[in-house]
Amino acid sequence: MRMTNILVFLLFIFNVSILHSQLNGVQLRKGTLIISDQKTDISYTFNLNKIHVSKKPPRVKEKLGSYTIKERKGKLLRSIDIKQLNNEVHIKSNQGSIFIRVDKNFDNKRLITVIANDFKQVTIPILREKDEKIRGGGIQFSEYGSQEREFVHISQENGIGRGGGSISKWSKLLGVRGEASATYCPVGFYETNLGRWFEVLGNQLHLLAIDADTYNFSLFGDTNQLVLGFEESNRVNDLPYELPDWFLGTILGLQGGSKEVLNKLNIILDQGGKVEAVWIQDWVGKRKTSIGSRLNWTWELDTTVYQNFDAFKVYLNDRNIKLLGYVNPFFAEEGKYISEGISKEYFIKKKNGAAQQFNYGGMKGYMLDIFNPKAYNWMKNIIKYNLIDNGFDGWMADFAEWYPIDNATILSDVEKHNEYPVLWNKLNYEVVKESGKEIFFFNRSGGNETARYSSMMWLGDQMVDYTCEDGLCSVFDGYLSAALAGLPLVHSDVGGYTGVKKPIIKNLIRSHDVLIDWMILEAFTPTFRSHEGLLPDDFVQVYDEELVDSYIYFSNINRSLRQYFKQLISKREIGNQVVKPIPEDMLSGKLYTKGFMVGNEIIILFESSVPSIDGYKKIAPDFRYYNHYKVSVHILNEGQVEKLLPKDGF
Repeated sequence: MRMTNILVFLLFIFNVSILHSQLNGVQLRKGTLIISDQKTDISYTFNLNKIHVSKKPPRVKEKLGSYTIKERKGKLLRSIDIKQLNNEVHIKSNQGSIFIRVDKNFDNKRLITVIANDFKQVTIPILREKDEKIRGGGIQFSEYGSQEREFVHISQENGIGRGGGSISKWSKLLGVRGEASATYCPVGFYETNLGRWFEVLGNQLHLLAIDADTYNFSLFGDTNQLVLGFEESNRVNDLPYELPDWFLGTILGLQGGSKEVLNKLNIILDQGGKVEAVWIQDWVGKRKTSIGSRLNWTWELDTTVYQNFDAFKVYLNDRNIKLLGYVNPFFAEEGKYISEGISKEYFIKKKNGAAQQFNYGGMKGYMLDIFNPKAYNWMKNIIKYNLIDNGFDGWMADFAEWYPIDNATILSDVEKHNEYPVLWNKLNYEVVKESGKEIFFFNRSGGNETARYSSMMWLGDQMVDYTCEDGLCSVFDGYLSAALAGLPLVHSDVGGYTGVKKPIIKNLIRSHDVLIDWMILEAFTPTFRSHEGLLPDDFVQVYDEELVDSYIYFSNINRSLRQYFKQLISKREIGNQVVKPIPEDMLSGKLYTKGFMVGNEIIILFESSVPSIDGYKKIAPDFRYYNHYKVSVHILNEGQVEKLLPKDGF
């Protein structure tokens, strides 16, 4: 009888233990850690028997701001002893220990803390559900929809060609080939079609490799935090500051000095075109390099190029045209601020304490030590004095993804490397807020916290071709992935940026067709900003005689949709985002290569053969279906957009 009572008591304790575990949604079963939510029936299964570890950190290879992370293969964690104490799991082996803590629910999320003091790298497999598809990782371009790929959480240059297309064989010779996983703005957020989502917190390096049945999260350093979501995530954030009205309209990218800029501008104005702003990235002057024309990063107005600058500004002001400039955290050697920056230790330093010199591709210089509060404020004052006080209404805040990484200190360096672009966003944000004026900046690099500081981004440097690796096609994934990550408004350079003129080796020059298709794409999104590109003298331009009418037409379309865009921006919430995926049941007919929606009334597709779309007009005389060669736009019947569009056709 006594033995029976003991067995009953033990069974009661066991059942209470199981119930407690289930109530907390944390269960350990045969080497798997299951974290579940009873309300949504969503769960996550960690395969603890397949954890791989390494006591050595990864290695990094860098070339002109592009980084290749060479991950250690890692060894399977063997002879493991796994124990659970409430929401904590202890994993021990003869190789070392791992501690996993699962914090309580907060806003239908679970915070997973992985502590691995004995290892530099831990790869934890999370099982995929049947038919589950995942996207995320910040602003992604090539292979974005692939379900067997890798995300690398490090801010970097794209490279040229991103490892594919028509250019990578040539760019590989220069060491700037790039990879499909490269992104200027990594965000450690990943969402699936089944309502599950993951978020890796912080600026540390992490990798996500996806295979047929597993999400393999490689975490680096002593402590990492991973959030698991149990309901649909709303990644839409309020804009950190209000953008001026005139950013919705035509921003004409020009360069060449006061006289040449006005001559080009007047080609547009004389043909009846309207321009809200002129963007002169070369206000600091230019220098010729081995890879093309580059800006002179001195952060002073070049009065030999922009002569009679006050009269130049008056001319623009009389026509109610705003003026935009350019800035980045680099300082070209021989500039005015070099001696001060070196003497006051405002630049990034080498191990011996001397200012580190960088090769930026055809020129050399130094990089702002943004972690030094005095250097941080120094840079803010340079922007205020040279841009705002000089009459600029905004600027491109370029680069920030070049913070150096040493293999000897790779894990701490990568953490600072990923933080640097966010601080660059914050610095420019503070300049805008402190000015008290209607100005704005747009940036390309960023990270997990960029949405707190940037109201407008652009997608960086695309090739002036149609490729899905790094050309016009890649912009479609850039738009969608940015929206998914909860990043602010984005746009791309009308016409792309990167070209090549290397006779015999490779020529890639912007064509009439590419520029027209890019106009169509950007005309139906909020910001319509042109760029003359890396090789302005060789590229076709929007002010060329054969293209000026097209440019004016599509800039007028963009301007006519201002009311629609303003409403989308003011109502950035689930179901009414500015950019979002096309519902799978909306399209019929042939498959398209890439596409997205702008609000609920505009569909933009990339494909030479355009599918039919239920509920959408595609009758040319009605001009509610726009297409050129690769890009097409479809407008919902009898909606707001259709009423706003100009009645004449293209």
